[in-house]
Amino acid sequence: MEKTIKISCQGADEIPLDELIVFQGELKNLSRAKYKKLRAGMLEHGLLSPIHIWIAPEGQKQIMDGTQRVRLFREMRDAEGYSIPPLPVNYVHADNAHDAAKKLLVLAGGHYGEASDEGLFEFMSTHKIQLADVKDVVEFADIDLLKFEEKFFDMPIAGVDDTKDLDTNTSQFIVTIKCQDEHEMQQIFEEMTNRGHECKLIT
Repeated sequence: MEKTIKISCQGADEIPLDELIVFQGELKNLSRAKYKKLRAGMLEHGLLSPIHIWIAPEGQKQIMDGTQRVRLFREMRDAEGYSIPPLPVNYVHADNAHDAAKKLLVLAGGHYGEASDEGLFEFMSTHKIQLADVKDVVEFADIDLLKFEEKFFDMPIAGVDDTKDLDTNTSQFIVTIKCQDEHEMQQIFEEMTNRGHECKLIT
């Protein structure tokens, strides 16, 4: 059975993989750890957004955004035998290579929104997304997912059946709160942790 990358988006055009040229050089590289995450996400969801390109005066199709995905596709094709269909692309207009290079820098560094632990937790709760389903395929520059998991899912407290962990010399109490929905659960969790209590979410 042929191994093929799924295309899960639509662009202004479709371009064969070998016609796409890396324009950014070594401006940004991909570690093996992030390569594995990118690969895992691509295998699960396919290509989710088009590659952005600039057509140079000589006709070369220069990649403005999507270099790491193109590099991934080439390695998956050459080393693993995956079939890569023509890729959806969108066009970026530039007057010349200098203008294109400035616009590439905007695209490469243009992640202006900042993610927060609380915002991520609220979004995941709203859409009933389990951390185990996404932690191997997503990457946030602003969030350490290991600390996020510890903060929201693995707070080390004594559970109802873990009486052996209780300090018998200190009074300790366990309170279970049943919430109406995920939003209320998040509000109570944040309020209690802000007060210094150790909390653990049970869903």
